[in-house]
Amino acid sequence: MPIVCAVIARALELDELAFAALIALSFHCMLLRTGEALALQFKALELGDEVGVCSLYSSKSGLRTGSEEAVSIRDPLVLDLLPLTLVECQFRGQRLWPHSSQSFRNRLKAYMRFFRISHLNMKPYSLGRGGATWLLQQGVPLDVILVRGRWKSLGVARLYLEDGLGKLRSYG
Repeated sequence: MPIVCAVIARALELDELAFAALIALSFHCMLLRTGEALALQFKALELGDEVGVCSLYSSKSGLRTGSEEAVSIRDPLVLDLLPLTLVECQFRGQRLWPHSSQSFRNRLKAYMRFFRISHLNMKPYSLGRGGATWLLQQGVPLDVILVRGRWKSLGVARLYLEDGLGKLRSYG
C-alpha cells in the first residue's frame, strides 16, 4: 500500500491524473488483467460521493460466461481521482488510459526507477495482486476477496495471495 500511495502522489505531483487514477483503481478494484484496466472507458464508471461501480463490459470471464462483471468502488481516494480525470477527457466513450499499453508499462517502470525499487519487478498486474494481498493483511475474509477479485477458483486466488505474501516477506 505505501508504494501505491507514493506512486499516486508522485503522479499527481507531475499532473499525470490518468496514470494516478488507473493505479488507484487497479489496486483498489483488483483489476488483475492489465488489458481490462487499460481498456476501461469512462462510461463504465458510475460514481457517487461514497460509492461507485466499475463495470467490466468485456472481461475475459464475463465473455466466457456471457455475463457482465462489476466491482464496487469504495475508496475515497479513487472516488476523488476519477472525476478529476473525467474532466480532462473529451467524451465518456474515451478510455481512462488513452495511450498504448506499452506506454503504461514504461511509465510504471519509470516510477519504479524514480523510487529506486525496480528490483521489486512490479508489473501492471502486480497492482491487483497487491490489492488482494493488502485486503488479506487487513483481515478481510478470503471469500470476500474472491468475489471482489472475480476469481472463480479458490486455488488460483491462493496462488496469487501466497505469491504476494511471499514477496512481502522477502522484501520486508
